Amino acid sequence: MTEDVVPTERGVHMGGGESGLGEPPAGAGGEWEYELDFCLDEFLANNFEKVFGGRLRLYVDDEGQVGWRYPTPIGQIDMLAVEVDTGSFVVIKVKPGWATEEDLGRLLAEMKWVGENMRGGTSDVKGWIICKHKQRILDFTAKTYNVTVKRYRFGFKLED
Repeated sequence: MTEDVVPTERGVHMGGGESGLGEPPAGAGGEWEYELDFCLDEFLANNFEKVFGGRLRLYVDDEGQVGWRYPTPIGQIDMLAVEVDTGSFVVIKVKPGWATEEDLGRLLAEMKWVGENMRGGTSDVKGWIICKHKQRILDFTAKTYNVTVKRYRFGFKLED
């Protein structure tokens, strides 16, 4: 089993928890995750075509509002995209740390709102969660609801 190294406010935690169920450790996250969240979704928005290989495009509504931090009456959607081939909407939840069942619930609410209120796409709405770590139960639950969970990795290296 591969273990994740999770930075916390008190040091480093080797992932998986005692139960091995992929649960976030107590105290994981904090203010640095909020800052990373802000940077991560901005990075994705600025490199959208490269990251998604041209399969998705950011949605742009009739008023010119782009699908990055897209405002809705139920709250802000991290990213709202459209599949280039099918025209289906894709609601993307960006999590810099752990993705949980709570995040899946929020994503499902956003997907429902998009399906009932947006024009220009098909009735098929898909969801993606992009995260660093995930609860293992998400793999099972997400499949039931047309949601894909993707993990990201960044590389960082200093050279002379």
